[in-house]
Amino acid sequence: RFRLEGEMVRDYALAVSGSNDGIWDWNIRSNTHFRSRRWTEMLGYGEGEFPKTATAFEERIHPEDRDRVLCELDRYLKGEIPIYCVEYRIRHKEGGYLWVMARGAALRDEQGIAYRMAGSHSDITDRKCAEESIARYLHDLEEARAEQERNAAELLVAKDAAESANRAKSEFLANMS
Repeated sequence: RFRLEGEMVRDYALAVSGSNDGIWDWNIRSNTHFRSRRWTEMLGYGEGEFPKTATAFEERIHPEDRDRVLCELDRYLKGEIPIYCVEYRIRHKEGGYLWVMARGAALRDEQGIAYRMAGSHSDITDRKCAEESIARYLHDLEEARAEQERNAAELLVAKDAAESANRAKSEFLANMS
């Protein structure tokens, strides 16, 4: 076991408090969580308001993301993937959702079974909103391009019809004279 002492504890606490990320530490055997103040504040909770269980955390994952997040976690804990890094939505205390990027690493026993995992949550809501805005813009741009192509095709048909009518008029006038 690694043990932090004195100055190292202070340095670690300073790094955690200076980070804009929420830090978490999960004791898998007891299924309890430590979450930094920043982690709970990101979700709108005060000190001691957020239950320290994995279940409380899992219940707040967006329903559309829950299976994917838990599957990635399970794959990481089983050693099927080398890195745990997943983006998902999590419910804020006020009911809305924010996007987080979760990263973590596990400690494993002699048999390779994870018994503790720690990591961070970064609030990526602004980035996700920007991505959605760009995707909407690109979609609108593609629709405008398709509309422009339809208009150009209609103009060609109209031009051909006008030229055909003009030829017919010229032939009619030539025949009349």
